[in-house]
Amino acid sequence: MNMAGRYLFGFRIMPLAGCVLSLGALAEAQHYQQTNLVSDLPGLAAVQDSHLVNPWGLSRSSGSPWWVANNGTGSSTLYNGSGTPQALVVSIPPAPTSSEGGVPTGTVFNGTTDFKLPSGSPARFIFVTEDGTISGWNGGTAAVVVATNPKAVYKGAAIASFQGANYLYVTNFAKKRIDVFNTHFQRHFSLCRQPCPRLTVRRE
Repeated sequence: MNMAGRYLFGFRIMPLAGCVLSLGALAEAQHYQQTNLVSDLPGLAAVQDSHLVNPWGLSRSSGSPWWVANNGTGSSTLYNGSGTPQALVVSIPPAPTSSEGGVPTGTVFNGTTDFKLPSGSPARFIFVTEDGTISGWNGGTAAVVVATNPKAVYKGAAIASFQGANYLYVTNFAKKRIDVFNTHFQRHFSLCRQPCPRLTVRRE
């Protein structure tokens, strides 16, 4: 999810009452007040954080802060509900062939015991990047690359269960498809939209 501009924001709902003259009845509408919580630029929000450059993905567990994938700084920063940055800043590694920093565009919380890292612990947060990497985090200040595809451009991620098994769904913009990974971070199959309007499944 690409957040508007270069800041995080919150909404407060304020009900308003208005008259619909043609019906002569009272109708209620919703009014939204935007509050800029945090930005990398001075003066745009209540809090300034230089890590928050081109934020895309946003995820959290039921009790954690909000985790943001910062595409512009190759990092993930954490914020509480009022936009206050937390101490932890996690670096997202680049593809093995890249000489620049990571470019994360999506993140998802993993509440299962699956999707284990090389350490044997499950990745609590999973990140995908524009340079075709998937990395996971379970402690420390850096995520660990668990899969890479130099021909892929990943933009978002989700976890879902199907027939008792958990899968990681990753949008691959380069191939115009959704790559589906099993719990070992191996591409299991892809959902592809071909020139025909039908959605097809290609298994490996």
